[in-house]
Amino acid sequence: MLTQEILEKAEEMDPEGIRTLGVLTKPDLVDKGAEKNVIDLVEGKFHQLKLGWHMLRNAGQAELDKPITERQATGRSFFEQKSPWNTLDKDKVGIDSFRSRLQEILAGHIRREFPKVRSSANPNQE
Repeated sequence: MLTQEILEKAEEMDPEGIRTLGVLTKPDLVDKGAEKNVIDLVEGKFHQLKLGWHMLRNAGQAELDKPITERQATGRSFFEQKSPWNTLDKDKVGIDSFRSRLQEILAGHIRREFPKVRSSANPNQE
């Protein structure tokens, strides 16, 4: 299974799991009957990641010519109305919450790593 190979590679590259955020796309293409497994993964019931999982809906080919605001509205509507995806925590779905999550993660990395960078740039300074 390709997903398993990707997860193994992520664990190899990020053994502490502090930089790996799982992102699942195309929930509208999930086979009927497999939705529960995908939801369990996003909710962290299988293969837990410290940064968790997020789900995005990609724009379809017919949507690519539409303005970005319309595509984003379509994505929001999908996760608000389409069962079973509308049962997921709103912080784990859609581009708006994904953008916020990435900003939080980046800020955390900066807070954690900046003192190390600063001390290596000025070794005589505490």
